[in-house]
Amino acid sequence: MAFIWGIISNKLARLILDIITLLYIQGFLLPTLLDKYGFKFFFYANEHEPKHIHIMKGEGFAEVKLETLKVVQNYLKPKELKMALEITKENQEDFIRIWNEWFN
Repeated sequence: MAFIWGIISNKLARLILDIITLLYIQGFLLPTLLDKYGFKFFFYANEHEPKHIHIMKGEGFAEVKLETLKVVQNYLKPKELKMALEITKENQEDFIRIWNEWFN
């Protein structure tokens, strides 16, 4: 009986993980601000101040403060970071507005 419960528990755990992953992908727990040129601009649903966004492209990612556009973390290629910062600057007001709507 314990063996069967172990199998059921593992399947249930995988199902729960799949549901959480789907929620993230759909933007329920991972609000996506913009998808552009292969970049995904987002924040987590439980973020903290200061206002910032996360940017992913392929295997790379970065974190940028919204008010100052200061790069907090960067694992993007130099050209990708430059383009990501340009896109962030173009959309800065919208990103801040969405942040405020989400967290206030």
